[in-house]
Amino acid sequence: MLSDDDVARIQQEERLRSDIREQFRAEAEKKKSTGLRAWEWLNSTFAIWLLSAVCVTGLGSCYSQKQAEHTEAQKKRDQQTADLAKKDEDSRAEIRKKNELIERMDLELGFRFSQLLLRLYDHSDKTAEVRLGHGKSGEDVHALLVALRESSAKGATGLFPEFSNLSTLALISEQRRNLPETERKEFDRVLADLSGIDVLFEVEKVKFIEVNAVAGLVHEKLILNRWRASSFYFLDGSRKAPFP
Repeated sequence: MLSDDDVARIQQEERLRSDIREQFRAEAEKKKSTGLRAWEWLNSTFAIWLLSAVCVTGLGSCYSQKQAEHTEAQKKRDQQTADLAKKDEDSRAEIRKKNELIERMDLELGFRFSQLLLRLYDHSDKTAEVRLGHGKSGEDVHALLVALRESSAKGATGLFPEFSNLSTLALISEQRRNLPETERKEFDRVLADLSGIDVLFEVEKVKFIEVNAVAGLVHEKLILNRWRASSFYFLDGSRKAPFP
């Protein structure tokens, strides 16, 4: 049999267990009550309105921010597109301007060489292939050739006023500068022959009194085909037939 002490101990343990179960039950009820109250609050009109307002405001703010970012990005793209278009247009305009300048230079040089050939023709004796005209000398012919290295103000006839202060030699140099590298080689030869005109005629063994031979050498050594396209007088000639 259990002693009185054992019975007392067992009773004490049972009371302790009962107290603990009651405490757990009270805490569970409290938690349940708190959760229920929270759920009831969330389902209340005020809570629904408050949550809706917060969500709508938050979503609206996010949408507005994203819309503003999209608009700003679109503006930047549009500006970049406009800048590229302007740059492209400026580039095309610059190319057109340069091509027009080169075309005017071609016409100007064709005209100047045509004028030179006309003056040589005027210096010739029309009844002979070689002789100078009456009252003309080799020095006169030489002066016509040297004038190619002088500005228009010193005797060369020009076509466009913008080139009036440039000698033929300077104009050829300027046109060369505006052309691609691949098109400059023939200009280098002409510039060399023109700047050393006396040496050229000495090497070619052409005398200045031989007008036809002088004009023929001008055709062969100094006039490029691109300048003949202007179709000014005598530009269709050659070394053998300088005055066709």
